[in-house]
Amino acid sequence: MTTHWRIYKDAALVVFDVSGPSGVLEAVDALRAVAAHPDFDPGMRRLYLFADDLGPGTALDSTQGAFVSVLAEQVTHLFRHPAPVAFVFHPANTAAANRFAVTTALCDDIYRKAGKAPMVHRKFATLPEALQWLDLPTDFIP
Repeated sequence: MTTHWRIYKDAALVVFDVSGPSGVLEAVDALRAVAAHPDFDPGMRRLYLFADDLGPGTALDSTQGAFVSVLAEQVTHLFRHPAPVAFVFHPANTAAANRFAVTTALCDDIYRKAGKAPMVHRKFATLPEALQWLDLPTDFIP
């Protein structure tokens, strides 16, 4: 799996570009690295760009096991609620759709137990739609 991330401090945005066979441990490691970056702020918005070649990891599938619970716990503690989250992937990309559904459901459950509203999130088929929803210029190039 490849997870590239970049912080755009002036835009209050973290962009994650995810491709290839995807395991949850790699996502956890990427979040850890983001949190350690000096420009990171917990109130930043997130944009996840899932490539069409995204697939399940070779060990545990990205929607199974305790690792996805660890990922959800990390997300809910790392980012200030309710920072918006946009997911961009082709509708036929079932690996990305499953990752989106499972991760957001687990995060929403954590927020519910803490007496908070669900994640402010939305999925998109194109980058310009996601950028507009995040109040960024549609010509912004992450």
